[in-house]
Amino acid sequence: MGLFLQTAVLKDCDTPKAKQAIERVAQKDPSLELLPEECKFHSYEAGTLVFMNEHCCGYESLAELLSLEIEGVVLLTYIYDEDFWGYFLYDRGTQKDEFLPLGQYFQEDNPPIPGNPALLASCFGIQPQEIDRYLVVWEEDMEEDVLAYPQDEFPYGDCWQMADFLKRLGFPYPD
Repeated sequence: MGLFLQTAVLKDCDTPKAKQAIERVAQKDPSLELLPEECKFHSYEAGTLVFMNEHCCGYESLAELLSLEIEGVVLLTYIYDEDFWGYFLYDRGTQKDEFLPLGQYFQEDNPPIPGNPALLASCFGIQPQEIDRYLVVWEEDMEEDVLAYPQDEFPYGDCWQMADFLKRLGFPYPD
C-alpha cells in the first residue's frame, strides 16, 4: 500500500482560525476520521497549510466543509496511493475547480480533469503561466524526468510534484 496524503491550504486564514475550523469539521462529520490533534499546521503570509492526519478520508467533502467553516477559499491537495496527485478547490462551500491527471485510474472511461489555471491563479494572486504546466493530463508515454518548470524538484508522473505546485502558490512544503 502506497502513501495517501491530504493537505489543505486555507487561504487568508491564520493558524488559530484554521485549528478551530479543523476541530469543528471533525465534530460535524466523524466519518471523515479527521483527528485535529494529529494534524500539522504551517503558517504562511497568505494563509495556513494543514497536513491532515494519516487516516483522514475527506477529499472533496473535507474541502467543502472547511471552506464553509472559514467562509473562504480552501485548496485540498492530495497524493493518492503514491500514484498521482490532484486537488479540489472550494470557495464558501462551492466547488470551483478540480485537477485529476489520471481520470482512468478509478474507471477506464473516466476522463482526466485538467484543472483551470486561470481560476486557480486568480485565487492565489499569481499569473496562470506560473502554474499551468502542472495542470496537465499524465500520459503513459510521458518522458521521464521532465519538470514542469526548471526550478522544480519533481517531474511529471511523480506524485511529489504536488510539493512544487504548492510552493508556486506560496505554500512551500515544510522540511
